[in-house]
Parts: sequence; structure tokens; C-alpha cells
Amino acid sequence: MALTAWSGALRIIADQSGLEPDEIVEADDMQFTALGINRILAGAILSQMRGPGGEALPKDFFDRVPTVGAFRRYYEKAAPVRPAKLTRTLSPIALSIILQKSPAVAKHVLFLLPDGSGSAMAYAGLPAVHADVCIVGLNSPHLRDASKYTGTIEQLAETWVHEIYRRQPKGPYMVGGWSAGGYYSFEVAKRLLRDGHSVDKLVLIDSPSRTVFESLPIAVVRHLAARNLMGNWGSQDPPEWLIPHFQATVAAVAKYHPTPMSRASQIKTYLIWSRDGVLDTQGMASSGLDARVKVSRFLLQGKQDWGPNGWDDLLPGQACAIATTGGTHFTMVNKPHVAELSALLSDAVAGTCPQRQHLWKQD
Repeated sequence: MALTAWSGALRIIADQSGLEPDEIVEADDMQFTALGINRILAGAILSQMRGPGGEALPKDFFDRVPTVGAFRRYYEKAAPVRPAKLTRTLSPIALSIILQKSPAVAKHVLFLLPDGSGSAMAYAGLPAVHADVCIVGLNSPHLRDASKYTGTIEQLAETWVHEIYRRQPKGPYMVGGWSAGGYYSFEVAKRLLRDGHSVDKLVLIDSPSRTVFESLPIAVVRHLAARNLMGNWGSQDPPEWLIPHFQATVAAVAKYHPTPMSRASQIKTYLIWSRDGVLDTQGMASSGLDARVKVSRFLLQGKQDWGPNGWDDLLPGQACAIATTGGTHFTMVNKPHVAELSALLSDAVAGTCPQRQHLWKQD
């Protein structure tokens, strides 16, 4: 039956790629190449696989069905109703997803913590960062049920630390995150150090330090989501779980009062700021949003200061490397700006080539 064939095909892909079946299913819209499945690996997979009718599959099969979703639909075409149950059974929520390259062959692994959405797919639009870099995105365990997100930033970071250990038992580690992901990655780095591990690099992407800025008002999230200005979903309506998870994140950030990191001088820290604003002065005034809130102005109207903005207080003894990218806080992870962000991540993780050193300043 097609259902059995798909589950068997899924297991073969998982065994050959080193991925878990649930994270493959979770990445339904992703290209297989983004999951680290190159032509050599594809050939190994196809040598063990048959189609839903038992037929041999052509060598260019992954070119014909380049995404996980297209592959799944090919197998499920003989059983259009039942496979939905398979997807739900296999994929509650994977705590981590390999977004680029296999960690088995990469020289560097960067763990990216999620923004307020809680979804690793916030980073799915990144073009290949570097041939030697694996990107692992972390998912919130409360992604589909934000009512269970009642703990602290530090507690959630601890959950992710255990998942990071599962993926990479020993350091040195590289961690980072966009927006609230910056807070998560900061706390993850602290915990890794406390556990006696080495943290090589910390990458903070447009993350306003809590020593200077307030928690983002949920009114801002609702205002932007209602106007399809969040960036993540384009012209589509955001998924129903998005706002509740943002709301839970905002509540956790409001209670979050970070303390300086000990041994911060051992970590190379990179700050990446977006250059553009969402609203001009008139748009901000007519939005009904409170312009007195510093973080709202910082994220919505563009930045007047591209310095450390408070992160230097939390990372004593460490000079931060700082760069900027096009786009707003909400669109910098999407086309057309995401290619610029990807190049900056390559600089941070794999090293800056001489031609790009002028894009970074030390502060």
C-alpha cells in the first residue's frame, strides 16, 4: 500500500541522512538539498528505495520531486486520506531540525534559537550559508500549544541545551538567534559554559538587549500580523498558533532580567542589526501604537544606533563584531534581504574573507 511505501521511504531517507523521521516530515516545504541530501546521498537512498507500486525509481527522482512535500505526495497519491494520520503521528514537534548540511560532514555547526514564533522555520529561507556550515534550527516545545509556555527564558533555554547535547555531545559550540532567539541563545551559551563546555561563537541577530529595551508589546505583533507585515508569511494569513506563541514569548521576555555572562571574554560575539524601519514617523503616529516604548521605536522606525546597544554590559570584556543588513526587523530573514544575512552568518561562523572585513566593525 502507498501508506506503507511512504513510511518505508521515510525511514530509508532518515537512515541514510542521519535525520529523524519527524524532522523530515516537519520540513514539508523544504528542498532536500537544504537538508544536506546531495547527489551522492540521493543515489544511496534511491538504491534502497522503490516507488509506491514497487517500481524502481529513476536516478533523477530527487530532481523531479525536490521537496519533502512533493516526495510525500508522490507516495500518497494512491491513498489520499490516510497519510494525514501518518504525518500527525510521526511529527508532534521536533525540538530541532537540520536546515542546512549534515552535521556529520560539516566543519561548523550553528544552532539557531527561534524568535517569538517558536519555529525553526523562521530560518528556512536562508540560502546556503557556507559549504562547511551546518545550520540546526530549534523549535519551541510549546509551538502548537502556547498555553503550556508558562516558564522562564532560562528554563526553556535549558530544554534546548539538552537537545543541543543530543545533536552535538561535545563543544566547542556555536549558537545564535534572531529577535527573542538572541535571548535564548545568550542563556544557552551561559548554560553551556556553566556545564564546562567551550562556546566558540555567539551570533545575536537584531535582538534588543533587555538591559536597555523593554519587552515588545503584544499590540505591535497584532498590528503587524493583521496587516501581513510580519515578513514570515508573505501574503498568507499567519498560522493560528503564531500569535498565542508570540504572546507567551512576550510574557516570558517581560519577566526576563539577564545577568552578565561570566567567561564572556572566551566567546567571539557577533551582532547583526537590520537597517530599515517598518513605519515612518507618520505611519507610527497613525498606527495607534505607543511611540514612547523604546523597543517599538527601535524595531519599527529603524535604528539610530548600530552599536552594542546594551549587549556590552552582558558580555563584559568582549569586543563585539557588528554588521548591518537590509530589511526590517521582520523581513531581514526573507527575500530579498536574507541573502545578505546569510553572507554575514558565513562571515561569523566560517570566517570573514578580506574583501568583506570592511562590513564589520569592532565595538
